Amino acid sequence: MHHILVAEDSSVLRLILERTFRLAGLSVSTAVDGLDAWEQAEQNDFSLVVTDQQMPRMSGSELCERLRQSERLSETPVIMITAKAYELDQQQLRDELGVVAV
Repeated sequence: MHHILVAEDSSVLRLILERTFRLAGLSVSTAVDGLDAWEQAEQNDFSLVVTDQQMPRMSGSELCERLRQSERLSETPVIMITAKAYELDQQQLRDELGVVAV
């Protein structure tokens, strides 16, 4: 079974994402911020990471940078969900971090 990590500091959006993935039959872990997500990623294997960009303690971009620098986690697919998608350099996110921002 695929295991998804959802990193989102908004409790409402985190719950919506978690329930949506569970209804699709996926296993889901949640993180309340980027540092929490990083700590969980170090301990578990995830099929996908879905992350917010603006979070306390570590941003989504910083989380992605750490994932890409890790030998074990560097190929983990990442989707970034953010209200700032148009303010980010989406081409740079794709090229440097392999991230899709929506």
